Amino acid sequence: MRPPRRPPRPAPLTSEQPEGNKAGAQVPESTSAATLARVTRPALRVRRAAQTAQIERAPHATSAQDALSAAEDSDAAVIIEDGDTAYQPIEHAEPELAAPIRMSARRKERRAEHRRIRVKQALSAGGIGFAVLLALWLALYSPLFALDLNDVKVRGASSSVSEESVVAALQPFEGTSLVRLNEAKAEAAVEKLSMVRRATVARAWPTGATVTIALRTPIACVEQNDSCVAIDEDGVKLSIPTDEADALPHMVLSDSQSDAGKASTAMLEVLAALDSSVRQNVTSIAVDKNLQLTLNMSNGAQVFWGQSSENDFKAQVLGVLLAQNAGWYDVSSPRAPVTQ
Repeated sequence: MRPPRRPPRPAPLTSEQPEGNKAGAQVPESTSAATLARVTRPALRVRRAAQTAQIERAPHATSAQDALSAAEDSDAAVIIEDGDTAYQPIEHAEPELAAPIRMSARRKERRAEHRRIRVKQALSAGGIGFAVLLALWLALYSPLFALDLNDVKVRGASSSVSEESVVAALQPFEGTSLVRLNEAKAEAAVEKLSMVRRATVARAWPTGATVTIALRTPIACVEQNDSCVAIDEDGVKLSIPTDEADALPHMVLSDSQSDAGKASTAMLEVLAALDSSVRQNVTSIAVDKNLQLTLNMSNGAQVFWGQSSENDFKAQVLGVLLAQNAGWYDVSSPRAPVTQ
């Protein structure tokens, strides 16, 4: 068996061969750079920016395909002629064959792209900021959510406190955005009405409000300047008609009463503890210097209450005792009441 045939070795470099042509392939002098470019481009393009790079022939490159594979792993530009098994590295390639990759152009493109991205981000951030400012203005200062007194509803009004008077108390808040409306201040403005004990203001979007009021209940009257002024359980003077005030239990202080404040407080506490049906039958309530209280009933009977203590329990006991026809009721000791 014959040994495999080895590929022919390249001819030694002679003076007739150019130094860059180590494969022994002659390039005709008439071949121009344009012709070389047309031959080279279909076979292999410039792989890297190396204008003066060289490669050595692969030891077993016996065809143009082998030379092409070897060149793909190299940094050099290679010319392969059609039908030639040799290849020739270009030591000084023409600019058309080995044009360097211009990194500066790529940098410019990247910088331009970065600038475009930054501009888009700036425009996006500006748009978001404008939208936020617009939303804040609409919510806080525009008439879109401003309080309109025509949209205010009042609950709990009566003949003594009309809806108009409650709405008028909110006049300083008209035009204020509901977002900025101070409910506590609005409630305090309504509670300045003498007959309003407590007020609650709730927003009613987009431009309204709901006001719920709890009225004061007159439980007694205090004689003042030849008239009787109605007061509630907190001692607040109420503006009610004179005939209605005269019908309330009159609070009477003894001439020797030194602490009118404590006496008035005690009487109010007792009257507030009574059931409304019982309180309607009380014509007056008196207190002595020892803060002992006595109730005068409309039928002429008297109720000795004692001091202002256990008032709720005493009121329950008195409600049971009044079912008995008597002229004197003593509930100062509610666990051992006395009637005469």
